[in-house]
Amino acid sequence: MPARMTATAYGQGVKNALVCGAGLLSVCALGGLPIWLVTGRPFRESFGIAFGVIFVLVFAWFFVAWLYGRNSGGKVLVDCGPHPTRKLFLLNAVFFLVIGVTSGLAASSLSKVFAVGGPFFGITFALYWVVLATGRLQIRETGIWTYWALMRWEKIGSYHWGSDSTLFLKGKGWLASLFSGALPVAPEQRETFEEFLQRNCSSTHVA
Repeated sequence: MPARMTATAYGQGVKNALVCGAGLLSVCALGGLPIWLVTGRPFRESFGIAFGVIFVLVFAWFFVAWLYGRNSGGKVLVDCGPHPTRKLFLLNAVFFLVIGVTSGLAASSLSKVFAVGGPFFGITFALYWVVLATGRLQIRETGIWTYWALMRWEKIGSYHWGSDSTLFLKGKGWLASLFSGALPVAPEQRETFEEFLQRNCSSTHVA
């Protein structure tokens, strides 16, 4: 039986999103500063250029990591079902697809940049949400497939359980330790996860 979304997982997801958003704005501001100083463009435009470059790099990394993880995860040992909020993800995909198409039509007569950039951003975000919507929580030979990314057993630095059967995972390394993934696990599957974690993560710290 697929897990249901938990308040703990939702709250951690919001925290991670806020940290990522703040980090993205900071990096874009730092990236836009030299563009502004060298080219003399308005800072708002320089910030937009930096954002566009970072956007492409981040999403290229996401899709490459997604494809690599799917192909290197090994055999599926336990399939725990789709994401609890997959319907919302699909709705987001449709929303961004509509934005991409309409922004291209609206901007085509105003700016060639927006005529290309609008559809690109909209369609890319739509594909991103499709990936999230079609993801499944799985225990694989080499790690846990967390719906759209592979957390290898040897990369798990620590884990603990929330009171509502939410599995918290932290990776090794200073950057990975800044984030704590929160996976809602069906109560009847918690024991199975615990068995695999203890078997494959003998050196992992259990918080």
